Amino acid sequence: MWSAGYNNGNGGKIFNDKSKNSFWERRIENKNRIENQVKKQQEKKRIQKKQAERTAYEEYAQNKRLSAQDARTRLVAESSSFAKTVTISQAVASYEANFTMAVSVSNKTQ
Repeated sequence: MWSAGYNNGNGGKIFNDKSKNSFWERRIENKNRIENQVKKQQEKKRIQKKQAERTAYEEYAQNKRLSAQDARTRLVAESSSFAKTVTISQAVASYEANFTMAVSVSNKTQ
């Protein structure tokens, strides 16, 4: 049938007019529409995944900054408590030394 339409160069036009709403045309249109939907969904998933990765990295970096800040705070606190501990231990040592000297002096006088 379509070969008859090629007379005078109208074959393609006649064939396309007759096949415009055929089963195969609708099938191709549906296939293309579904492919476009799948591509859009995949792009949306890719964007969401990238956003989730970015958010996770930002949280990681924030936690890392906070832990580094906490570590610095702990070091400062430990150094100040260490200084107090040294001071207290020095006071105890000097007290014991004074007590030992006082006892030894009192033993010599007796």
